[in-house]
Amino acid sequence: MSALDAANRDCAYLLTDPKYTEPFALGQVEIERRHFTSRRDFAVYIDSCFQAAGIVSDVDIRGMWEWLSVFYFEQLRPPGMSSGTDVRRFILQSSTGQRRHRHLLREPYMLYRRYRHTDGAELDLLLCDELWNHGDVVENLAARSRLRNSSGALRIARMLYFDPTTGRTKRGTRNGDGGHRHFARFLRNLPPQFDLSSISEDTILALLPLAFTKWRDHESPEISISDGGEPFGVNDSVPDTLELAGILQDSNSRSLSVSKRRIRQDFFRASVLGAYENRCAISRIGLVHTELQEDISYEVEASHVIPVARGGRDLVPNGLALNRSLHWAFDHGMVWVDSDMRVNVSQEVQNDRRNEWLRSFEGRNLWVPDNTQLRPNSDALQWHAEHVAIR
Repeated sequence: MSALDAANRDCAYLLTDPKYTEPFALGQVEIERRHFTSRRDFAVYIDSCFQAAGIVSDVDIRGMWEWLSVFYFEQLRPPGMSSGTDVRRFILQSSTGQRRHRHLLREPYMLYRRYRHTDGAELDLLLCDELWNHGDVVENLAARSRLRNSSGALRIARMLYFDPTTGRTKRGTRNGDGGHRHFARFLRNLPPQFDLSSISEDTILALLPLAFTKWRDHESPEISISDGGEPFGVNDSVPDTLELAGILQDSNSRSLSVSKRRIRQDFFRASVLGAYENRCAISRIGLVHTELQEDISYEVEASHVIPVARGGRDLVPNGLALNRSLHWAFDHGMVWVDSDMRVNVSQEVQNDRRNEWLRSFEGRNLWVPDNTQLRPNSDALQWHAEHVAIR
């Protein structure tokens, strides 16, 4: 049935006619007809109905959202319109997840479930409108899983485009430099090494071009991507030769604010993963998870050769891209790299067959970037071999 047909005839029979309905698979859930002041209002209510029925996990059953669309149809039709809108607002047409964000009831609920344990700032902008209003902001910020799954991105979007005095989106934010379309496009174009699912708000704020300044809250902090004249961007140049003194720093002098430390961590990770093409320097394996062909996550992590706690700095020559198990083993001295860029394995590994997997890397050449400026510093590797490795 098309949205136009649904708008022009009485659809109530669809709610009980056995030809179009079936028992709810998860049991008895009671809902009532009521008016919702916003998309968030609906999400909170329907989730409370599921929880009252003892259902605590996400609910996304075939046919359920279409049934609810009929039940609340009058609130899903824009005021004054005798016909419906895009049929995807009422009927889920894709089993793969594509365009499912356009459903007027499913999307608010799924967003609410994702962020219900936070203070809700991620949802203010996306769920502030009337139930029938999918909105251009939602289409730009929630259509892509890479943005929808990023708490930091949604919180910065709220800071830029949400008006707390009206509880609605600020006027004039749709188009032009610094608008929410520009914001979404900017985030989508960030290198995938920037893991938006974990990147901090401060890092996103530090990355934003000046065009977004006009939408910033005057009380929001100004955050620079450099500290004390020392840049730490992804494309920063590294000297041809970098002595150990350039890698080491007095750990007590690392007097950065929490926000700037987090920015440095995010930039360090992105820089190291980019240099090593998102592959482990020891195993050469790089697992990749892709959601809906857009939200890319890499299993490989950025490891410090000289740990920050021991005075190491957030520079690519003080980093290695390692998968999680090897990162842990490297940090605990179970593996290290010698002056010939060969992997060594601790005797501890040889003494326990549970560590057999690590033995296969003994004597393997470390895989390093083609760019010599990005390769691990030999003095730093020697420091690690002397102070961390278990012989």
